[in-house]
Amino acid sequence: MWSARITLAAIAALMLSACSSTRLASTWHAPDDPRTPMRRIALFVALKDTETARFIEDELSRKPPEGVAITAGHTLAVSPAMPSDEAKAALTGKGFEGAIVTRLVTVDERDVYHPPEANFVGDPWVFAPRYRSFWGYYPYAYTTLVSPGYVSRERRFIVETILYRLPEGKPAWSAVTESLNPASTLVMINEVRAIATKQLRTAGLIPPAAR
Repeated sequence: MWSARITLAAIAALMLSACSSTRLASTWHAPDDPRTPMRRIALFVALKDTETARFIEDELSRKPPEGVAITAGHTLAVSPAMPSDEAKAALTGKGFEGAIVTRLVTVDERDVYHPPEANFVGDPWVFAPRYRSFWGYYPYAYTTLVSPGYVSRERRFIVETILYRLPEGKPAWSAVTESLNPASTLVMINEVRAIATKQLRTAGLIPPAAR
């Protein structure tokens, strides 16, 4: 579950950076997995904020990778409180070949100080001819004004995604991604989705894209 209650509005308000950056921090493949493509996958987002969890599940199931049918977990008759045999019967009975569980591991926050930038000249008579005359230095001084230093808030979202093969329920693949100052929830979702899709296709765990 998420370590802190983060509402959809709070995440969507993250406009701290002109562009966001999500990278693959680590990935793992089960050495004994048959690597056969899964075409029907149930998706579960583990989050205390059910509104945001459903939003993410709906968004990802609405635009699944080519050749894959993804169903939002909240639309299925399963829950974490169910006995495992009941959950297994509910998912395999609907023909699901895999189940994905995604969770936010942590949000690291810190203040980053950006110092002012300034250029210093040792001996103006030697290093900068413009210093030798008022007519040269006067306009130059007004083109090199320095803004004061400032502090910005940096947020790093760590997301863990695990794909389990059904009906065995064994992990087939996992990945950890890091998103730095995402511009919005949708931006982060789409970036994580793109990374996961590429990794899963490379591993042969979902069908390849049509040529």
